[in-house]
Amino acid sequence: MGIVVPVGPGGTTELAAQLDALVRQTWRGSVSVVLSCNGAPVADVEAIVDATAWPSGWRTAVVDSSAVRGPAAARNAGWRSLDTELVLFCDADDVVSAAWIEAMVEGLAIAGVCTGPLRHDGLNERWMWRTVQQPWPIVRFGHLPHTTSANLGMRRSVLEQTGGFDPAFLAAEDIDLAWRATYLGYPTHFRPDAVVQYRLRRSVRALFRNHRHYARWDHLLVEKHRSHGASWQRGAVLRHVVATCWSVVCAPFGRRRLRIAAVRLGTLAGWLVR
Repeated sequence: MGIVVPVGPGGTTELAAQLDALVRQTWRGSVSVVLSCNGAPVADVEAIVDATAWPSGWRTAVVDSSAVRGPAAARNAGWRSLDTELVLFCDADDVVSAAWIEAMVEGLAIAGVCTGPLRHDGLNERWMWRTVQQPWPIVRFGHLPHTTSANLGMRRSVLEQTGGFDPAFLAAEDIDLAWRATYLGYPTHFRPDAVVQYRLRRSVRALFRNHRHYARWDHLLVEKHRSHGASWQRGAVLRHVVATCWSVVCAPFGRRRLRIAAVRLGTLAGWLVR
């Protein structure tokens, strides 16, 4: 069983916490962990890996995937360097739960693609989030559920059939991959016990920029999957515009409302920039 952790520029800040969570897993089988450096200094990542007390029988490797920038390229380099049938993906700045590997392995015993919940209460202050857990499923563009690579497991055979992550995407590459796997007969399976604590952007400016970046790639996502049923839902877009306007009005009345406005404005700004 293999795990891929992409590490981008600045991604070493919380990496130690994620690796410490991985070594505390209830899973007792052998594991190969690949750290894919895509803009992060390889020497810095190697130092963090060397300082981690890995369980007996676990293997670790650090690969440099910076020749082609982007999360898709980083994850592709990671899973292609593995020889395992099961491949799990998580991010460098989050924290997986102790039963994460075990739950993912059980999920992939009956499915080709597996995901679990993202929780917001472990790494973020209460005022930073509206719901403890991201709901499942979130259906995007009237099509299929949103699947995130922050908490993703896939069989290697599915990765090979799909060709892996599309490097043309600098965001939404995980949604694109999960949708293409569904077309091949591998719908995403949800495991409620495969929990990942998700780290939110703390500053309003970073939150706005992050959601603007994500939304910019929605155009490519819809265009690529239009023939399979993805489309811009006029009603949903209109509701978002109205909700954005209201969130701006409410923004001065508290930190949480300001964050909501940043998220909605960032998404709208991203949609307006192709």
